Amino acid sequence: MPAWKARLVAQRTKALCPDAAAFVDVAVAPRAERFGYARLDRLVAEAGARFAPDLSALADAEAAQGHHVTLTTRPDPGIGVDTMAGHAYLEATLDPADALDLESAVAAIAHGLLEDQQASNLTLDQRRAQALGVLARHYTAGQAGGVARVVHLYCHLSPGEGTGLVAVDNLQTVVPLERVEAWATTPGTVVKPVTVIDLNQSLTHDGYAPSARQREQAYLIAGVCAFPGCEKPAIPTGRLDLDHITAFDAGGQTSTENLAPLCRGHHRAKTHDAWSYTQIHPGEYLWRSPHGAHYLRHHGGGTTTITTADTG
Repeated sequence: MPAWKARLVAQRTKALCPDAAAFVDVAVAPRAERFGYARLDRLVAEAGARFAPDLSALADAEAAQGHHVTLTTRPDPGIGVDTMAGHAYLEATLDPADALDLESAVAAIAHGLLEDQQASNLTLDQRRAQALGVLARHYTAGQAGGVARVVHLYCHLSPGEGTGLVAVDNLQTVVPLERVEAWATTPGTVVKPVTVIDLNQSLTHDGYAPSARQREQAYLIAGVCAFPGCEKPAIPTGRLDLDHITAFDAGGQTSTENLAPLCRGHHRAKTHDAWSYTQIHPGEYLWRSPHGAHYLRHHGGGTTTITTADTG
């Protein structure tokens, strides 16, 4: 047996009980030259399940706690920022059976896209990436009355601007206008009329609950959760709460100047943990911690510590 393979077997089996290690040894010894990483790992997992089922079940349950799907527009650490501009990065850890189901669906859809005139010239990897979108739209269409795609686009314009770029707030990115045209012509897409929202206009509502226009304006002004250090995007279709900076029952108005988006955890911290803040400019907030530290939360993200906590 090559030395590297002997070390591999020793490393993989040292956590096993003697009976389980002997089980692996009996299986590996006669055919060591044919055992690789994946096959050995499967054998070690089988040995653990056979001879220490309780520990194996516990390890499996702990591993399942790490199952997740994470979608971000921030670059993969191994990819340059420019390469990822206008694209999304998806990473997931799944149950093996679910992963195989997903792989089968992606492979089938990617093959079917060869019949699509626009997708037929794409590489297999590109068609597999498109397949995930097709899969998502089919599900969404069945759940939302036939509407297959909902993309909220907010184009931030200044006088004289004409760059051909569109800010997509719910993806926190900027894409070429041609990409938007492709999205809009995807079957099942519903295009709604444009609503102009003036971010400099002061809106006031008599009741406690902000109006839909106030809510949308407040999210667009802030850009992210208003709490120091938090970068969760504040998008009109997101799940951030809209907080009265000065509580409504303490005389605070439901107005542009008194509303700010907070993620659920930081909304609770502000409500129950004696955090307080004021909006000094649209989207810019000055916070005071329960211990007296002051933080300046900048428009669109970023935090500066003004003073540290009281120690006296």
